[in-house]
Amino acid sequence: MTKGAPRMLLFLLLALFAVVGAEVVPGSVIMQSGSLVFQNKEDAKAIASGNFEDVMNSTGWSYLHVTTNGDYKDGYQAIAAGYLEGYLTADLLEAQWHNYHDHFVADFTDKQVPDAVITFFTDHYSYMVQQTQMKSYSDDYWYQVMLRLKELQGMTDGYNAAGKKTQLSVIDMLMMTSEGDCYEIVPAVMQAAEKDTRLSIPDFQAFDIEAERHFHFRTHCSALIKLSGNEVAAGHTTWTQMSEMVRVYKSFEYNFSTGKAKYSFSSKPGMLFSKDDYYTVETPAGHKMVVMETTNSIMNTTLYQFVKPQTLLTWMRVPLAIRMAATPQQWFEVFEKENSGTYCNQWMVLDTTMINADGTMQSGSFFVGEQIPGYVHYADMTAVLNEQGYWPSYNIPYFKDIYTVSGYPNAVAKKGDGYSYTKCPRARLFAEHQATATGAQGVFDLLRYNDPTDPVQNGSPAAAIASRYDLLPPTDPLHAAFGAIDAKTTDSSLLRTKSLETASLIQSGPTHNNGRPAFSWSGYVGQTYTHLGMPDAWNMTQVQSK
Repeated sequence: MTKGAPRMLLFLLLALFAVVGAEVVPGSVIMQSGSLVFQNKEDAKAIASGNFEDVMNSTGWSYLHVTTNGDYKDGYQAIAAGYLEGYLTADLLEAQWHNYHDHFVADFTDKQVPDAVITFFTDHYSYMVQQTQMKSYSDDYWYQVMLRLKELQGMTDGYNAAGKKTQLSVIDMLMMTSEGDCYEIVPAVMQAAEKDTRLSIPDFQAFDIEAERHFHFRTHCSALIKLSGNEVAAGHTTWTQMSEMVRVYKSFEYNFSTGKAKYSFSSKPGMLFSKDDYYTVETPAGHKMVVMETTNSIMNTTLYQFVKPQTLLTWMRVPLAIRMAATPQQWFEVFEKENSGTYCNQWMVLDTTMINADGTMQSGSFFVGEQIPGYVHYADMTAVLNEQGYWPSYNIPYFKDIYTVSGYPNAVAKKGDGYSYTKCPRARLFAEHQATATGAQGVFDLLRYNDPTDPVQNGSPAAAIASRYDLLPPTDPLHAAFGAIDAKTTDSSLLRTKSLETASLIQSGPTHNNGRPAFSWSGYVGQTYTHLGMPDAWNMTQVQSK
């Protein structure tokens, strides 16, 4: 990491970059003398072609579009797609690296990444390489893993080729894109290294304030699927630290020999998947699917024994499922393979094309799955969606076995209904307000909901569908620059009538509805982390994805 005067210069340059007006920057990648080369133009004959637009200062978003050329071998397409993304997004990627790294090491007493964590990732990378070398020529699953690894290498090479001051290794890039997986990797590794006390693991049995903080700041997001009229809508709001608000809305079209893969998703620079997570997907058969998740917490530390580097992390398995599955059920059949038990979420996969004329969903159109270390539970929840008319998701497991083994009953016994699936504030808020959430816009509005006068919230800006922990009193132990930082919604009508990349309503930044003030770094009172590459004030409005 740069220090002192060079670091200040970097900060000033990135801050300047955040406020300068943007234009659409074209790019493509060709092979020249055996090496990948970036061209400052779109080129339909190149291996990969696309463009990037940074309008963070005005909308809170940047936009990336990448299309690969099916005339080239799949491996070339994958590495060129990564190279193009790394090169085009290099400025914001460098900013995001510093934001991510400084926040990541803050949990360690010496502010350094422990050797045990680095060893986990080097062992994990070696496992993936070894498995693809042995299996990718005969196994479709490992063939796709091989393509993802090439894309990871390509992103690293493309970013470094852009000439940024902070050069990154493939392990650096792997760790950054595995940020969500680290929620389980780090405590598992540190617990195994009994003599390493640089990270304090909360006492979940006693459920002290550190356990509460772990739950609140390691469980992210709210989501809603809603039937209304003869349409189905789906939406998601990301909860995370506000230093993560360097955003890229990405659209990819891969023209592999194994079949076209086309999807759009909200994300960040340097991420090879969404991590929010929110995807709109078009299958080769033309079905339009939505894939979302909200994070669950592991409060049973005995589960950490199942976290091993000889698996595939969630950042890898989610795009594999998107690329290889034609139905929601197939999505989970792919996803559960090589389960790492890291970044433990409730995943929702909805086929919006499978809607009946009366507005109900066809059997098999909506699957829900939850993972923990050592186990994945998924099921067809279409009947429940049809009966309730909606499906909410809010960081508490639905399936009783996952709920129990994860440690939630003890949390309820120690701290009350805030950890109950049916009685927590967001369960009640969704139940009380979902009737008004019709279509993409109605779901969008509810996902930005944070009303200080709502009795369910009991005056707390953190107990909302769109939380604002920064608005808690500075003396509150949960006060932090953390909360809901966006909203993304779509519906079956938008997906049917618009292109995939333009079919979502999106807004970046913490909610500022119902009298809540817009967030600004200069106005925030409390501990802050590095937040390069983003504007100071976040009063952005809703826009259409593009």
